[in-house]
Amino acid sequence: MGTLRGKMQLVFTSGPKGLVVEIRYASTLDEYAEGNRLLLLNKGGVQKLKYYLYIRFAFVVGPILIAASVAIFLLGGTRHPGGIGSIVVFSAVFGGGVGWLFNPWWHRRKLARRFNELKGSAECVVTANEDGISFARVDGTAEGRLSWSIFDKADESKRVFALFPNRGQCVFLPKRSMNPLQQEEFRALVAAHLPGPGQ
Repeated sequence: MGTLRGKMQLVFTSGPKGLVVEIRYASTLDEYAEGNRLLLLNKGGVQKLKYYLYIRFAFVVGPILIAASVAIFLLGGTRHPGGIGSIVVFSAVFGGGVGWLFNPWWHRRKLARRFNELKGSAECVVTANEDGISFARVDGTAEGRLSWSIFDKADESKRVFALFPNRGQCVFLPKRSMNPLQQEEFRALVAAHLPGPGQ
């Protein structure tokens, strides 16, 4: 149950159990990454801080460290020409700054590897109703059902709806083929069973 590639079909019907939303989609890495971003932000505390420092603002923190390393080297070289201490500190801080700049790239590679391992691009059919959410891969390799009670809360971004069974997992559904009315219908279904972000 993840990301989206190609078409998505949504069917809304009203039956004995109320609203039913059926979604058929395939996945993209970008949407998987967006679901992961919401997961990190909803973990809170240290994990949220790590996201901002190492991923979101890596292109700010990295250059600051690199500039600091140059200043350390120049100041150290002025006071103690050829001093080993300033060279060691410069190397450590400069290396840390360069490494920091590459954090988003490493994170993306890690997500891509995980996405492929999970076969995230497989086409799926997801049905949501008042009892919960069921999903099945079209190729028959996986299926399951999750009741609303298993989820702690929900969140959303411009790209996806995200549901959290716990702080270490995320189930998300892409929005890109939903019109505004369809999004409101699904949002209402989720809101009836789950607290939103920060609740």
